[in-house]
Parts: sequence; structure tokens; C-alpha cells
Amino acid sequence: MAQVPSTLRRSSSQAGTSWAARVRGVGVSWAMLLRFHVLWWWSRYLRAPALAALFGLALALAFGEVVLRALPPGAVPTGVSNIMFTCYEPKFPERYIYANATAIEQPVHQPNLRAECYFNGYTWQHQSDGYGWRNPETWDQADVVLLGDSMIYGHGVEEHQTVAHFLREDLGVRVANHAMMGNCPIDYLGIYRNFSLPLRPKVTVMTVYANDLDDLQGWRPDVLDRFAATGELPQAGRYRRADLLSALSYPEVSAPQRWAGRSRIYSLLRYYVPALQAAAPWREAPGIVRPLPGPDPALALAGTDYRGDPDHWYGRELGFTRRVIATMAASARAQDSLLVVGYLPALGDDYVQQDVRLPMYLARFAAEAGALYYWAGAPTANAAGTRWLEGTRLPIDGHLSERGHRLLAEDLARFLRRHVPALAR
Repeated sequence: MAQVPSTLRRSSSQAGTSWAARVRGVGVSWAMLLRFHVLWWWSRYLRAPALAALFGLALALAFGEVVLRALPPGAVPTGVSNIMFTCYEPKFPERYIYANATAIEQPVHQPNLRAECYFNGYTWQHQSDGYGWRNPETWDQADVVLLGDSMIYGHGVEEHQTVAHFLREDLGVRVANHAMMGNCPIDYLGIYRNFSLPLRPKVTVMTVYANDLDDLQGWRPDVLDRFAATGELPQAGRYRRADLLSALSYPEVSAPQRWAGRSRIYSLLRYYVPALQAAAPWREAPGIVRPLPGPDPALALAGTDYRGDPDHWYGRELGFTRRVIATMAASARAQDSLLVVGYLPALGDDYVQQDVRLPMYLARFAAEAGALYYWAGAPTANAAGTRWLEGTRLPIDGHLSERGHRLLAEDLARFLRRHVPALAR
């Protein structure tokens, strides 16, 4: 290889040095010019009272954000903490626990998710199985399935403190928890037919709480209207679990929405300014979910007529619940399984009318459908049933404490041993 003359090497080195010096010089010049403009802008505009006030407000907001981030959940009002640390909203994708099952038009839990949840002063770990339910393992078969709302799910307590856990210990069998916060009879139907029945349970316990009719009336009136008008009920469809899970949709949250949602100051403002509480839109997942082929004898037996009780404030909701129970009981019989319609009484005076009359209606609906009826704590309850489990609720929001879950499991285990021969021992 030919050698490069030393003179040429020196000239190349000098040229490189010259170019580097020029670049540094240009950079220094731009930096000095930028510094001059910043100082000029500061002296010219920030002396104006309005802009100075805005600058002070920005500093105050930044300081407030730092302070709020340093505080634990209990140091701010409960409502504010619920917004800041919740697992019920999509602003925290890493701990948002819901997805939407588009085919049956209802929310479900995200599968294989572990997240820390906070609400009303209580913190617990949410861990879902491969199908999205709060169970310690993913099972393809279970002896008992529990359906219900947050009372059965175990809002505010850990999984090993729930009625499902204690029932596993009492009965010595697999008990799958298919309950979810905010559920009501329409949700029980969709979950039962698409997630519970595939586990081939010996018995399924659907626990109705006193506010379930309120949830039907206030949260799902569109379902009731459509069913009353057309008999259409997407939640009654049967689908393959794999198809449902592959077609789950999730809320689409933009980067600015996510950033604002994570801001402690924004959460504080959102608590006091309801106009800021806009929900994120849902993004539909690709793919088509097709119902299982063939006629469904359960739906044929249940029928689609719609008869409410016009003498009752919740007449329409009661009529709908009656059809749900009939459909679920027929589905259970078609699979040689049992359905138990359970009632968990409320505590206090919030649901006095429901506690007086709802157990009577549920008992009648269960008898018509050929299902078993269970009134939680009936042997020890008073006439209205509102004082059972008194002293076993979480103080702030009235959900069951660990002791409440244990007592309910003991009572339910006695009932199941007495009425379900396959579970007697």
C-alpha cells in the first residue's frame, strides 16, 4: 500500500482542525445569540403582570404535582385517591383490568393480568387467570362456579380472603370465581353461557345483591329497551372462549390523554370538575366472532317473551331477571348441571324495599325455572334479612371484609352439601 506523504498528512490534519474550530465557533455564536434572545424576552415580557402571573401559576402547578406525587393515597380525600390510583380506568394501561367482549356486548376482565387496585381506602392485588377471572390458577374444569358482583369478586380484599377461596377449603373442590365489579343479571347470563359452562361445573351459584335491579335500571336500560322491543339479547349468545378472547377490544388512549390522566393535578381538578370526566373511546379488535353452530335448546326453552310486574317499581327489571334465570337454568339442564339462584341481603337502609320483596321474587323465579334457591344467612336473618353479616363489612363502602367472606363461605358450603349430592361428604 502506498504511503501518504507526511506533508499531505499534516495538511489534512490541519484542515480537520480548521473545520472543527469553525463548527465550534458557529455553535458558540448560536448559543450566545439564543442566550441574548432569552434574556431579551425575559426582560421585555415577563415584567408584564399577566405573564408574570401565568409563570407563577405554572410554578405553583409544578410544585403541587411534586407534592401530590409524594403523598400516599390516604393523605388526600378518598374520592381524589380513587381517581389517582384506580385500576378501573384506562389512563393506567399497565393496571387497567377491563376489556370489552364485543360479541356479547359487556365488559370482562383482561386475561393473565396482575395489577394493584385501590378504591375507597383499600388496596388489593388483582390477578386474573388465562380466561380473565380472579382465580389462583387457570382451570379447564371446576366443580363450583360463583357468579356475582363486587361482593363475590372480593372488592377490597386479597384473593385468599374471598368467599371462593374459603369455599375451596370447606368443600375440598375447585371453585371458580367468575364475579366482577358492577355486574348484574344481564352480565351473569353472558359470563355463564360463555365462560362458566365450558368448565363443566356440577353447580353454579348466581348471587344476586340488593342493588342488582338498580344496576339494570341505571346502567343497562338500552339492553332492556332492545330486548323488550325485539327480543334480541346478545348476552345470550354462545361463542368459543378463544374467539371471544382474541376479539377483545380495549380503550384507545392517546399520549396526551394518558399524560393528563397520570397528572396528579389533573386528577384533583377532575374530581372537582365533572366536565373533565370524559370516557376514552373503545377501539374495536380485528376479527369476527361467530356463534357456535346449531340450535340452542336452552334459548328455545327459555323463550323470549317479556313480562314484568307492573305493580312493582322494578317491574321491567324483574321481568328481565326472570327470563335470565329461566335461560340459565335451561342451559344448566342441557349440560346436566345445577343452577343455584342466591340472594345476598344488604346491610342498613339503602335497599330496604329490595330486601323485603326481592328474595320473594327470586325464590319464585327459581322455582319456575327448576333451579335451587339460596338466601344467604336465612336461618339467622331477621324478617327483612338486612342484619345478617352486620359488623363484617368494610367500613367505608360496605363490601364484605375477610370475616364476611368466611362466614358467607361457611353458610354456602352447608347449603351445597345439603342440596347437591355430588358435593356432600
